[in-house]
Amino acid sequence: MMEFEVGDKVIYPNQGISVVESIAAAEGAGGTSFYRLRLLQKSTLVMVPVKKVAEVGLRPIMTDAEVEEVMDVLENDPVNEKVNWKTRYKDNSDRMKSGEPKRVATVLKGLFYLSQRKTLSFREKRMLDLAHHLTVTEIAEVAEEPLDAVETKVIEVLQRSRNGQLGLTPAEDQKASSAATSVVTHAPKRRRRKVRARRTARPVSISINRY
Repeated sequence: MMEFEVGDKVIYPNQGISVVESIAAAEGAGGTSFYRLRLLQKSTLVMVPVKKVAEVGLRPIMTDAEVEEVMDVLENDPVNEKVNWKTRYKDNSDRMKSGEPKRVATVLKGLFYLSQRKTLSFREKRMLDLAHHLTVTEIAEVAEEPLDAVETKVIEVLQRSRNGQLGLTPAEDQKASSAATSVVTHAPKRRRRKVRARRTARPVSISINRY
């Protein structure tokens, strides 16, 4: 069973980066211990039973290698844009609920591609924005890069991949890239709450600039 300590940064599916603020000890022989999490996006608290971590999908923040895998998905994985709406929405909902980085990145890429050729429904637009937010904020945290820089790089990678699939000319590519920045709605800026995290300084080992 996966275990966390106070100060660990973890990912709560569909909610993003959270911090383990405390661990409530079990009371009595049949008591249940809980992780008390602070969801940084909403600055709210949730309690997750320790024994249900796997069921909830709580996981550690990505490793450097997993960030590389996510960027590879965004740039190189193929996209089937001909799936009907009902099947696509169900599959994407399952991917988002899993909280797995590469599956969330698949949702981001697929809906981004789709948004380039037609207007998304309200629900799919919300899903695109959430997939974008979850992917960008976690990459920025792991890579120790500014959020705005990661947002820009992710959009560039998605657009370059899309333009390559369409076989656009350089002029068409530049025009499409300029328009792409308005596709994804950036999440509103939120006041950061200082949390003491159990993290030691380390050199940055990921360079998103190579993508």
